[in-house]
Amino acid sequence: MRKKAETRNVPITSLENSVLELYGLDQNAVESLSSTNLGDLVIINVTLKPDYPPCPRCGHEHPNVCNYVDKTITHSILHNCRCQINYHARRYKCPVCNRTWYEFNPFRRSCPDPQSDNASPRAAA
Repeated sequence: MRKKAETRNVPITSLENSVLELYGLDQNAVESLSSTNLGDLVIINVTLKPDYPPCPRCGHEHPNVCNYVDKTITHSILHNCRCQINYHARRYKCPVCNRTWYEFNPFRRSCPDPQSDNASPRAAA
């Protein structure tokens, strides 16, 4: 079982700050953020704070966190080495209509509109 992420109480590094600025994220929206430099690869681990958006299908305003899914994004924000963003994405489930959906992913430029019925989340049985 995965240990729950803890809020980081130490100052963020300049690299981590650059990632926040690049994606327009406020430090207050981040639950945890860390980076590891492996020489030719920089790994950035991030979890956002939950925002509990309303259900895109029925509009219920109190979804539950269903689970977390780790997403790996290879990015070229650094010119001198490879960069990998490990994003711990939260998945919500509506207790009324059982629709599931992911929280907004700020690290993906072409996200479908979370309010659209054409979004990729599937309803659970």
